Amino acid sequence: MATSMPDAVCLGEALVDFVPAPGQPTWTFVARPGGAPANVAVGLARLGVPVAFVGRVGLDPMGVLVADALRVAGVDIGALQEDAMRPTPVAIVLPASSDLHRFLILRSNASDGALALDARALELLAATRLLHVGTLSLSETTSRSATLEAVAAARSHGAIVSVDVNLRPPAWADHDTMRNEARALLVTSTVAKLTEEELALLGVEPDQLIAAGVRVVLVTAGARGATAMTPVGSVSAASPVVGVVEATGAGDAFVAAFLAEILVSGFNPASLVELPVVGRALNVAAVAGSLAVQRSGAMESLPTAAELQAAAQLHAARD
Repeated sequence: MATSMPDAVCLGEALVDFVPAPGQPTWTFVARPGGAPANVAVGLARLGVPVAFVGRVGLDPMGVLVADALRVAGVDIGALQEDAMRPTPVAIVLPASSDLHRFLILRSNASDGALALDARALELLAATRLLHVGTLSLSETTSRSATLEAVAAARSHGAIVSVDVNLRPPAWADHDTMRNEARALLVTSTVAKLTEEELALLGVEPDQLIAAGVRVVLVTAGARGATAMTPVGSVSAASPVVGVVEATGAGDAFVAAFLAEILVSGFNPASLVELPVVGRALNVAAVAGSLAVQRSGAMESLPTAAELQAAAQLHAARD
């Protein structure tokens, strides 16, 4: 019997976040499953998009925690590798820190850096409509090769390639390499997502990325909303005003909602982008991000389709 292929593939790190425990003293933490590409996979699954995750975790309790979270969410984990020699990476979410330095990532010789594409991963990539990756996997030689090979495979048959820059300077040997690798990956994307801080650190402008062939450049500004730039113009979306419990996973909720919307719309990367389609997706994505910050934990905070639809309708009514 043929195995059905998911519409989307997310590739990269899966790890355990130690996030500040709600209602507890500062520097009290709780372990939660996370990792930006893994979070986006869960976000897509909760929004009804058939999705697979390609990554590598340790053969340890933390790897089990992450794998179970992906499985329960409905993510295809047939290409999730287990490493008996290397541990699952850990990220500590530091209270009261800037976005770029909010995570202390402990991943020396960790499992995610040893990710290589196996037969199942290549099978998924050959059929997918969308591939989503980040830049953290570029910081290790083996996972860098897997990431670039995956992007090339997706691009070869016209799939959408989504890149969330998601810079984590403490995870890199030096900042120049980080910037160069991120810039090079960005120009291979169909959809690129950056924060204002990341845009400044990389020293690039959205119009440069559009000129290089990127179809949609998403720039997020937290509570001030987000902007999407395309070859035919730009649109902006406001973020709903909400109380913030914990911001981990908000960007991944935003990305997952945007990608889910453009997949439903039949987005064609080979054509000029229609602003109404991008505008609708951007508004929904902004609402998804606002829902995520109201709960603790990256994967736990990602909204379901019903939650997102209700919140988006309420936000539209208030406008």
